[in-house]
Amino acid sequence: MTEPTQRNFHKYKIYERYDDFIELSQFAMRSGKLGLWSYELGTDLWFVDLSFQELFQWGDRELSDPYNYWKESLHPDDKTRVIEKADYAAQNGLDFHENYRILLPNESVKWVSGRGRYFYDNNGKPIRMDGVVVDIDDIEKAKEEAEHQKQISERANAAKASCLARVAHELSNPLNIIVGYTELMNTTLPSGKDKYRLAEIKNSSDRMIALVRDLKDFSQITNGTLYLNNSLVNVISILEALIGQHRIIASEKSMTFSLHSEDETMLVFADESRLTQILTNLISNAIKYGFKETPIRIKVQNESDLVKISITNKGKRIPDGVQEEVFEPFNRAGAEKTDIEGLGLGLNIVKELVALINGVVGFDSKPDGMTTFWVAIPIQEHQC
Repeated sequence: MTEPTQRNFHKYKIYERYDDFIELSQFAMRSGKLGLWSYELGTDLWFVDLSFQELFQWGDRELSDPYNYWKESLHPDDKTRVIEKADYAAQNGLDFHENYRILLPNESVKWVSGRGRYFYDNNGKPIRMDGVVVDIDDIEKAKEEAEHQKQISERANAAKASCLARVAHELSNPLNIIVGYTELMNTTLPSGKDKYRLAEIKNSSDRMIALVRDLKDFSQITNGTLYLNNSLVNVISILEALIGQHRIIASEKSMTFSLHSEDETMLVFADESRLTQILTNLISNAIKYGFKETPIRIKVQNESDLVKISITNKGKRIPDGVQEEVFEPFNRAGAEKTDIEGLGLGLNIVKELVALINGVVGFDSKPDGMTTFWVAIPIQEHQC
């Protein structure tokens, strides 16, 4: 075996001259946009290197008092905070780290990050503090721009939600009147074509009312004004009621329901009306998007501290390209090209409502068209 001393190693140039090393260090610091400083404790001696002066754009003039030059360069809004922390670190032998703004000679503003560390003598007494200042202007300004864009987006969303709330409010009153008069006329008119026409008006009005309700919920969720009244709820009772309510609609497509549960009573801690809304949406989607003459399977099971409700149907597979967008508002995952009605708000509302009850929602769409949407909801014992 070859001895380590006989191995071929890469050869590196070693800078034997001190001046060469200093020049290389200065080049590295300029490239990294950082400068060095040092303070001898108990004295007025401060040292800053050329890279530091370039960072602050002080030029190459002789600096009689670098510390005061530095203080004068601090942004007025940051000056008190930074000096107090620097003095506190110096008085208590602590490391210093602070991000702050400086004013350059041309009156422009730059973000920097200052760090300092103490060095001690053989007796453990601090003798000096050395540090570095790094130019972080690009990073901070990118953060500011991101925050600015976030605020613009939030204001736009708030304005959109407010507009939708007004539209929903204006639509709901006349729709309720239409439904009311339709129900009244339905009790007085004889059977025949008029009854059929009234039924069509009633069905169309009910669909419109459902859309208006989605708009109201979306607006409240966006504005953070939707509140829940959580209590102990039996998931099985809700599902049995919903299956009964949807059985006639499902029978129009010759679809059947099956419900499988580990127990007759499966309790969760949630808002009953909103949990009903969540499950109604998922069951309605299973009917709307499922093929004729196929079953809808509902399964309820315990998973650790959660109750998981899965609703499976068979229909067209949700394409890979849109699966990440399924829960986005106004996204219908390609269904806008079909005659299936909707705004694309239902699953977004489901996602937000599930989050409000500290649950999780997801789905799996297989190549054979079997698609399962599921929600997992905490049981009461794990709530505060």
